[in-house]
Amino acid sequence: MCDSLKRAIIGFSIAAVVILVTGSLLSITGDKIADITGLGSSFVGSFLIAASTSLPEAVAVLIAIQLRNYNLAIGSVLGSNPI
Repeated sequence: MCDSLKRAIIGFSIAAVVILVTGSLLSITGDKIADITGLGSSFVGSFLIAASTSLPEAVAVLIAIQLRNYNLAIGSVLGSNPI
């Protein structure tokens, strides 16, 4: 097996484990936040999921602005917000 293929498989496996662990922690933390604040668990869960899925798009827009690629930044914002 190629060295680069082996590195890709190992990297993918590590990323998958990290995603599984952090997703579980996000769920547990959301339940605790809902209990402490008295807010509904569905509200807190929706808020945390919305924040965690929007963060990569926000970083992509920030990087596009830093690269002075304003068309990409505007397209990313408009493309991710359905009208």
